[in-house]
Amino acid sequence: MKRVRLLPAAASLVLLVTLGTARAETLQPVAPRVVDVARVDLRGPAGDVPLESVLPAGPVLVHFWATWCAPCRRELPEVAAFAADLKRRGLGRQLVVISIDRTSYEFVAHSLRTTYGVTGFDVWQDPDGWSPRIFRLKGVPSTVLLDADHRMVALKSGTLDWTNPKVRGELLGALAGQPFSTASK
Repeated sequence: MKRVRLLPAAASLVLLVTLGTARAETLQPVAPRVVDVARVDLRGPAGDVPLESVLPAGPVLVHFWATWCAPCRRELPEVAAFAADLKRRGLGRQLVVISIDRTSYEFVAHSLRTTYGVTGFDVWQDPDGWSPRIFRLKGVPSTVLLDADHRMVALKSGTLDWTNPKVRGELLGALAGQPFSTASK
């Protein structure tokens, strides 16, 4: 008798875990809010620049990572493949990838290119660590979607499934100006 009563509870648990996993694949919408990007200076190959000067016009994905983060390192080849796809579509500037490492810029750039073999996007670093506070990140990796007015409209804490066709389609649609939906969640 006890097994019969546990069966519905076990089935419910499996359903919740499955739904939770499906939701975790993509960005989660957030109430649109202005982010004070003027507080963030990025380090790049030519020195320090304000984040707002790096953000292109229109919607943009901002991806945060760190060299010390194992999930970030595993995810980076997928991010690079997505960046290459964006370039082919003429949307290459719509993805900004930022390291939150406190080490030297040279170490971050060298690690990305040689240690992890990742190319295809500019190397930016937030050595002062303002990005996580400004965007209210819970950790890295994290990905944020900014709308055409550069308001934060979606967030994913943790790895993103950059290879999932539904997720890619949703991200590409958002970068092309379509409203961000919750269809794949």
